Amino acid sequence: MTLVSNDPSLWPLISSSLFFSYWSVAAGVVVVYDWVLTLGQEVGRFYYCQSSQLAKNGIIDRTNLEATLVPHDCVVSHCALC
Repeated sequence: MTLVSNDPSLWPLISSSLFFSYWSVAAGVVVVYDWVLTLGQEVGRFYYCQSSQLAKNGIIDRTNLEATLVPHDCVVSHCALC
């Protein structure tokens, strides 16, 4: 059963809890908003990178029509970045 208390000594605790809850939600909204704004740029860079950089590095082997995650002569971090 829920206990409802109107004890004034708990009001500062409740107030600070609400304050930090609002800031947590606001920070989450900002992160999601930023992600939505930059999603188009990330997709564009991925497709640009896929057509140029990935084919050059050997990640996409068009002769055999198979895709490999890491080419034999390339470092993973170099292939992941455009």
